[in-house]
Amino acid sequence: MVCIGDETVSVTAPGDPEHWHQEAFRIVRERAAYGLITVIATKVTKAEMIEYVQDETISDIICIGHGGFQVFSTYPTQDELLANDAAPCLNWKDVSEATTHLKLGQFVQRTCGIIHESSVAALGTFAVSDKRNVILPAGHYFLPEFEGDSAEGLLQSPYSQAVNTLEDFRNIAAKVRAAQGERYTDLLMS
Repeated sequence: MVCIGDETVSVTAPGDPEHWHQEAFRIVRERAAYGLITVIATKVTKAEMIEYVQDETISDIICIGHGGFQVFSTYPTQDELLANDAAPCLNWKDVSEATTHLKLGQFVQRTCGIIHESSVAALGTFAVSDKRNVILPAGHYFLPEFEGDSAEGLLQSPYSQAVNTLEDFRNIAAKVRAAQGERYTDLLMS
């Protein structure tokens, strides 16, 4: 399942939704070469993402769009727009609470991997049976527009083992924050 979330573009959340769609179609073609059926869902809401997490027929979830280490920006529902709430996001706690089974596939975030809050768990951490199947550009900005091997090289698991302790999570968070370094400040200043 390839999910494209909120397609709103702003100064603080750069990105080109057209590139996201191109990337989704590229992923579908690549997976089809291996006989994998992959569905693209666009303008995905938080409720739909929770359904995908709970769906036992979906083994892999690939998020494309705005996000961070622990969040994915979802498309706002009419009620959320009327309530004038902040941009809706699916976070690692939502995924953890929604999980009814552990997926055997991957949970991939083709979003930025910057930590925006004091969380230490990546978005898909509690949705997969093997934590090494959580893939994202931890501590880095990621836009499909970057393209090429340099962008793909950013996608890796922050976890080095299938199961992690609380101390492992703390060490991972420290490494991601160190990898972020000054890139976050540099992007905001440009």
